[in-house]
Amino acid sequence: MQVFQPLNPAVRNALRVALASALTIAATNWSGRGSTLTYGMLAAVMFVNDRQNRPGRQLLQQVGGIVIGVVVALVLYPFSNGWFMLSIALLCAGLAAQGLGMAGGIGLANLACWEMLTFCQCDRFEVRLLVNYIVPGLIGTAAAVFATWVVWPPQPQMQAHQLDQRLSARLQVQLQGLQLWLETGANPPELLHTSEVLPPIQDLQQLARGPLRRWGQLALLWRQVLRQWILLEAQIRSLPPRPGTPLQQQLLDRLQLLASADRSSPAQPWPVGGPQQWLAWSQASDTPQLVPLAIGLQLEHLHSLLRSQGLLRAALLRQL
Repeated sequence: MQVFQPLNPAVRNALRVALASALTIAATNWSGRGSTLTYGMLAAVMFVNDRQNRPGRQLLQQVGGIVIGVVVALVLYPFSNGWFMLSIALLCAGLAAQGLGMAGGIGLANLACWEMLTFCQCDRFEVRLLVNYIVPGLIGTAAAVFATWVVWPPQPQMQAHQLDQRLSARLQVQLQGLQLWLETGANPPELLHTSEVLPPIQDLQQLARGPLRRWGQLALLWRQVLRQWILLEAQIRSLPPRPGTPLQQQLLDRLQLLASADRSSPAQPWPVGGPQQWLAWSQASDTPQLVPLAIGLQLEHLHSLLRSQGLLRAALLRQL
């Protein structure tokens, strides 16, 4: 439904949860199982997730987790007095889900087992109780599937584009901070940590399946850009902040070109600057020679990566 595409992802997810919850409450109460509504709500809220790569498999595992949790609780109910036996029952539910190949439903298995042992008033295993506790879970899961994959279907292309924009914006901030430091001698920006940008890259790789596999190439380029940037930034920070020197001016010019390449403008040529030029700039700036040489090579390599990104990004955006 195109009308919902402009919605913010957080708003879309909130709407999915609201719709799935409303459908679960209505259907569970209509079926006469309002006392076990909690199971349906748990299933609905936990399944509303449009970033699942295989929703059918995840659905099966969550339903299986609910069934396993309820069965384990009913079997162990006579022996579940006290917190110690409760913990043993939860362990059994988790091991049973894992052993039966329902690893994706371990969380729901534990929740179902805990709620059965805590709130269920029964003294023996009954099929009627099993049905009454499983049906709300099935209703909640079906409502979540309807809200996530029918009314507001996932948009993996838009998600991939947003992740790419997020990474580009973060690199731009770092480039601007270094430029300001080189130009004015002010305090350098905070280091760009791998833990900050690696999760979006991994998310982009997970989305790169089927028709989105070319986005995986962009994610691989982002990994190389991140690795190269960490090396380059450490080298630039080792230079003394001396605004106005030839070396600093060349660095400013090249960082500006990097910023242009990152904004999908790959046509600007990289200025020719061999080792002799970098040596001359280092001597004029009273800087150790090996550092500018390493920086020059790293800048050229990073610019090539960003130009490749720009070309690939332009091709991918034409498909949106």
